[in-house]
Amino acid sequence: MNDPSRTAAIPASPRFGVIINAQSGRNRSGGTQALDDLLATRPRIAVQRPASPAETASALAVLAAQGVETLAVCGGDGTVQQVLNTILSPASPFAQAPVLAILPGGTTNMIAHNLNEANRPAAVFQTILNHADAGTLAARLATRPVMRLSGGDAAVPAYGFFFGAAGIYDATLQNRDSVDKVGLRDGFGPGLRLAAVLFKIATGRDPFPPVPMRIAFDGIPYGEKPVVALLVSTLPKLSLGLAPFWGAGAGPLRLTMVFAHSRSLLRAIRLALRGRPHPLLRPENGYDSRNANRIELGFEGGCVLDGETFRASKNSPILLENGGNLRFLRG
Repeated sequence: MNDPSRTAAIPASPRFGVIINAQSGRNRSGGTQALDDLLATRPRIAVQRPASPAETASALAVLAAQGVETLAVCGGDGTVQQVLNTILSPASPFAQAPVLAILPGGTTNMIAHNLNEANRPAAVFQTILNHADAGTLAARLATRPVMRLSGGDAAVPAYGFFFGAAGIYDATLQNRDSVDKVGLRDGFGPGLRLAAVLFKIATGRDPFPPVPMRIAFDGIPYGEKPVVALLVSTLPKLSLGLAPFWGAGAGPLRLTMVFAHSRSLLRAIRLALRGRPHPLLRPENGYDSRNANRIELGFEGGCVLDGETFRASKNSPILLENGGNLRFLRG
């Protein structure tokens, strides 16, 4: 695997490359015009416009052959995952992982908004280019741990920043069938789905059926639990600034679980989103949150990593691990 932790120092004026997914949510219907106009003023920047995962891998090979050291990715979280899966694979065309800049061009842009102050692709990239021109790119560097998924029906390891199972998986599928088709972007689609879930809870309806799940953290069995919702992330905050993690312990994988028959669920959700411990948020009340380097999940059903879906079984559990740190430029 191309170890993301073993990367050289960032040059003051690196060779830039850009991947633009024209099929991403924001980028459709001329959404890249401002970025295209900016790139027209910088003809030395290498640009690739893949329209499928297979084309993304080929485009990255072209950019690697052109000596790209800093890679801007214009797309959503799914596009970012396609890039990660290529540059972190054993067959990566890059000798070392490039520094990444994430330009928010998709339906969901959780990773981009975690890193950037600007919220438009051209504005993010302009800020980065300004620092490149001034020789101050090092001041814009940030590191983020990446999650590695294997097992289940994953043919090869996949990489990303947000994993969900049980109710989180169900909500993702419902998003695709409802609010995403309306055209809501960034965190508004998932936010609307969360509001619908909270309404179900407030009216006394069970939002999602529990999934029996065998769980282990860092090789230590946790037991089998009836899980209503499970989410794992390496990001400190999710869409809309939510931070539903309050656990302690070492490791970059932040995990939160909600079990069946939990107490005061609506109040607990409100408390959990603050990201701080509370007496209600304990396993005996149906809630747990902790940090780990390795999480093993044995269950029958679907799960999602940054928009890509997988299937797990008790005989072929999902394994989530610390995949190392990647370097990003903040725009």
